[in-house]
Amino acid sequence: MNKLFLIIRREYLAKVRNKSFVIMTFLSPILMVGMIVLIAYLTKINDSQKRIIAVFNESNYFSTDFNTTERTSYIFFKDISLQAAKDSTLSLGFSGLLHIPKRSDLEEVAQNSYFYSKDAPSN
Repeated sequence: MNKLFLIIRREYLAKVRNKSFVIMTFLSPILMVGMIVLIAYLTKINDSQKRIIAVFNESNYFSTDFNTTERTSYIFFKDISLQAAKDSTLSLGFSGLLHIPKRSDLEEVAQNSYFYSKDAPSN
């Protein structure tokens, strides 16, 4: 048992005295914090741009629910076809098109509404 303790002690000291062990002991936490700061910085850059969303509302629901904020503004399309609204949204460089179809009740409207976008939507 005494020899096992000596072998474990020798291996432990050999690893601890290694320069890479000492360097990584201090460098690993710094790298982790640096990655978190980088992710937070990149997220902040992407959130700072203002998004313009086109709304094609064929129903009477949600007509007053779209309010412009610091980060989002809404443009409303009326009296055009869905394909024309999609083409206009794409050519004008908007973030996306929200299509709210005309249906008889609110449940059907909610189930058949779509958001068309080239990118995945964020908050």
